[in-house]
Amino acid sequence: MRLSVLTAGVLLTGAAVALAQDPSMPPMSPGMGPHIMLMPPPGVMLPPPPAEMPTDPEQAKKMFVEMVFGMMDANKDGMLDMGEFQAWVPPGMMPPPGMMPPMGEMPPMGEMPPMGEMPPPMGMMGDKVPPECSAELVNSEMLPQAENVACGSSSGNLLFRTVCNMAGFDSQAISLPDGRDADCFGIESQTAGVVVFTVYPESDPSNLIFDSTRDGLHNIGAVHLGDTGVYRIDLDEAASDPGARVTVKFIDHPE
Repeated sequence: MRLSVLTAGVLLTGAAVALAQDPSMPPMSPGMGPHIMLMPPPGVMLPPPPAEMPTDPEQAKKMFVEMVFGMMDANKDGMLDMGEFQAWVPPGMMPPPGMMPPMGEMPPMGEMPPMGEMPPPMGMMGDKVPPECSAELVNSEMLPQAENVACGSSSGNLLFRTVCNMAGFDSQAISLPDGRDADCFGIESQTAGVVVFTVYPESDPSNLIFDSTRDGLHNIGAVHLGDTGVYRIDLDEAASDPGARVTVKFIDHPE
């Protein structure tokens, strides 16, 4: 599925996630025919905004669609397969009878608002800053932050691991028992400035599963831990700013 196909009838917003309008809502207004609203899967980070936003609506729309396509194209082959597309489509339902006009009466999709008028897409960290590292924080992060959290076709425990540029707290472990995987990685919060960290199996530190410098933070969602054992999240103290901290989130779920 190439970009030209993707853009025909797909809207992305950070404010609503649905495949159809709620039954309590009025019938679709002109310009709002059948559509899919997409949600970035856990761990997908937006690239930094361009230095200058186009003032022309068509150029702004083109830039926005290309940015979204680049995030959806996980393997960077210039095409979307069904798995890449489905990862962005949350559970939903078809609109009930009477909510969707017949195809022959469908009005053309309305113009997309300029970039400056659009709500900020989901997945940004906002103003959240990780807590200061301490023994109490380490102990608290051994417990789930939430349970039965969806992750692809499975669900499991939402867990945090915070690493800091501080002796004794620059490395945290992820232990996977038999029959459990860890997926849907993301950045829960991070300090401003330079934060460099890696993920690797404790038994083989040279086998970097993720390197924030090499791979880019926006690709941490591709991390998958599927073998029984202990993994580590390490903050590079020398390469990171003083006081740097990052909280990594993930879902621990059955295989």
